[in-house]
Amino acid sequence: IAMAAREAGRWLSEKQPDLTFLSSPHGVALTNDFAVILNEQAGGSVEIGNDLVNQTEKYTVELSDIVLDSDLAEMLIGRLQHPNVTGVHFPNDSQVLGWGEIIPLLLVPRNSRRRHLIWTHPLRRYNDAKSMIPDLLHLGAHIRTFLDDLSMKVAVVISGDLSHTHRADGP
Repeated sequence: IAMAAREAGRWLSEKQPDLTFLSSPHGVALTNDFAVILNEQAGGSVEIGNDLVNQTEKYTVELSDIVLDSDLAEMLIGRLQHPNVTGVHFPNDSQVLGWGEIIPLLLVPRNSRRRHLIWTHPLRRYNDAKSMIPDLLHLGAHIRTFLDDLSMKVAVVISGDLSHTHRADGP
């Protein structure tokens, strides 16, 4: 996995995207709504290894502030016009991110000019995953059209199952 992440990072570095669109179900999440973070910057640090059997293997990773594009986030929300899509603005100037955003963004080579959009998934995904399929397909198609219509290079980063749900003892 580490080698694949390095290769993906090199590829992204060569492409020099202007915008990174990160889709993450693991960080900031509302109960029912998909959301785009509206703050102007984000960053944070997380401790990795909390769920390990050997708690001595914990370590901290840090993501210094990245630039979020709040204007583009508002445009996306307006374009989607979906009852379960909203923008969230947290009271801090810089939104504190969790591991579900920090880890994938650390794999993307840093560029001080690049802007970011962070898309989050609702908590209802745990109990209503099957009923969410039509919304996921609809929103995915419209987000793609929105990103394709932009006059900039866009990298789409999807945070997959980074959680501990595939532990040897289940589930």
